Amino acid sequence: MNLTTRQQRLLKHFVTREAALSYLEIAETYNISLSTARNDMRYIGNYLAEQYQISFHRDSSNQFFLEKEDIRTLIKAQLPFSFSTDPNIKSRLLLLIYLLLFSPPQTFSMQKLADLLFVSRPTAYHLLNTAENVLAEYDITIQKGSPSGLSLSYCEYSWRTAAATLYHQLKKHGYQINASRIKATPISTADVVSVEILEGLFPGPGIRKIINLMLRFEKEQGIRFIDYSFERMCIFLAISMYRMRQHHLLEYREPHTATVSEHNPAFALSQEFTALFAENLQLKLPPQESALISSLFLCSNLEYLNSDYRYSIVPSLLRDFLDELLERTGNMLNRRIAQDRKLYDDLVHYIPSAVCRLQFHHTSFKGSYDTIRKQYSRLFAIIWSTNLLFNHYFHVELNKEESCCLVLFFAAALERAANHLRAIAVWKTGTGLGEIALLNAVIEKNIPNLSLIDVLPLHQLDTNPYHHSAYDFVISNCAIAHSGKTVVQVNSILTPDDIDAIQKVMLDITEREKQTARTRAAIHYLLRPSGILTGVHSCSKNEILKKLCTLMETSGNVTNAFYNTVLYRESLCSTYIGNGLVFTHGDSEQVHQSALSIALLDTPIPWDDAEVDLIFVYAFNLEDLERNSIKMDDFFSIFIDITNENDRMNELRKQQDPDAFYNTFLSYF
Repeated sequence: MNLTTRQQRLLKHFVTREAALSYLEIAETYNISLSTARNDMRYIGNYLAEQYQISFHRDSSNQFFLEKEDIRTLIKAQLPFSFSTDPNIKSRLLLLIYLLLFSPPQTFSMQKLADLLFVSRPTAYHLLNTAENVLAEYDITIQKGSPSGLSLSYCEYSWRTAAATLYHQLKKHGYQINASRIKATPISTADVVSVEILEGLFPGPGIRKIINLMLRFEKEQGIRFIDYSFERMCIFLAISMYRMRQHHLLEYREPHTATVSEHNPAFALSQEFTALFAENLQLKLPPQESALISSLFLCSNLEYLNSDYRYSIVPSLLRDFLDELLERTGNMLNRRIAQDRKLYDDLVHYIPSAVCRLQFHHTSFKGSYDTIRKQYSRLFAIIWSTNLLFNHYFHVELNKEESCCLVLFFAAALERAANHLRAIAVWKTGTGLGEIALLNAVIEKNIPNLSLIDVLPLHQLDTNPYHHSAYDFVISNCAIAHSGKTVVQVNSILTPDDIDAIQKVMLDITEREKQTARTRAAIHYLLRPSGILTGVHSCSKNEILKKLCTLMETSGNVTNAFYNTVLYRESLCSTYIGNGLVFTHGDSEQVHQSALSIALLDTPIPWDDAEVDLIFVYAFNLEDLERNSIKMDDFFSIFIDITNENDRMNELRKQQDPDAFYNTFLSYF
């Protein structure tokens, strides 16, 4: 009698961990029903009694366990899930586990798997079950029958542990492993393990030739394969070479996509490397292996040190995608990241390789997913929402690994934006280009955190060559007026006082931006669309206050007594602040969590000596505000400015539903 895969895992659980388990614990551990757990234990018990004259015991908690003497007997025996001692089968098993760990998903029939491993179909079936048991010890699950063929479900820690263990198993069973490290590339010890595994599976100079060839190609072409991309290229090229020498070829999908054209530098590099690979290893590459090499290059993270290999022409599809991606993320982040040329250049080369990895189910990300998601939670959520763009333009689904990579690119852009301000200079010069050259040099030396976008002749100012969002302020050597931007007037030849004046303006702008960011955070915390009423029909002052207080009471922000404290506040003096707007509040002791509620009336109503159609009720709790680092002074200073701007208030009054009102109101901060 034979045990199923799950039953073998369960038996090994008892043997290797000397565990005691109840039926319920077995069911929870292996995600099965209680009846299945009972059947499995009954079958395993019969198997042990028949094969080894061993039986389970029960303790007082009704948990099953094996005696230590029985465990020693089973360890000495060759259990079905142990590594086979037959060298040929052992090497095939290691090769299968290696392929599952390090190769892209393939659609394998049992016959195709048998051909790949050079064994019979029954042996291939046995090897697959054994590999499944081995990988299960590391919480790695083989997923069968998916559209992508055999694939693995695992976490990063499990994968690394299994890879390292496989390496030690190879050494333990007598493989000659070359212990040298690849020092010329930034690869960690854990990542290089699989290259060493290859040297064990395919002994001889082949893998070392491939590594040296890759290093040579990097140097000659002025490129770098970043981290795991280098290792993966070595792994797949070694397997490819092995297949060709064994005359055993596999079919691969064509790698070309809408983003992969003759303009893609990675594709051009793959063609050059294919010729170099064939020439140096004296192999004639069939079309499917050439296609594989192309797909590997297209999926790799490449750093282009040689400017000749940067995009000469950005494909229109990629350009449109990037424009929309940067516009959307910039709006959600309220940052001018679309003007960050470094971010644009990085994404031009990153996006095509990311799309190819998503299409081919490759992953190049070996970082700490949880750490990145926790540290950049809002940015991660924004990037995750761009999956619709990836689906629309490239017909792929963004995964968490590529999302993390994108988050890091945008985090770098935000860091740059946080430390730099941008300015344009409007210059009236009588000495020509030398004066402008000196201006640029003095600013670069003395104000390194200022980017001078351009120096415009005075007559070009009215043509508005730059959008207002592209710069923060204006520097000029003559008196000018520029709507909406601070103008710093300086001398034609900058003096120390001029530099101090520019730095003071920059400090004020930076502080305003910080204040705005804090205020946006406060609005997000205090206000929800559910706290807004629009199109409210005419009613009395007390009725509308009651409605707003009830909203906050229903959401758990205030007590039932809060409404009465608001009425008391109204009895003391008028809360009308002008422009048809009321801002009132109640007693903080009746507030559980600070909040804001707003009502927009369809027609104004009398309020003391004024006509009012916008009512704000503010519930505040000082301890709650302090705990969430909210400074209401920031909010009020910007809020008062907004209420004095007729255009903004009129726009706010046009909003017909709470969501539209909320988004418009938030955009003012």
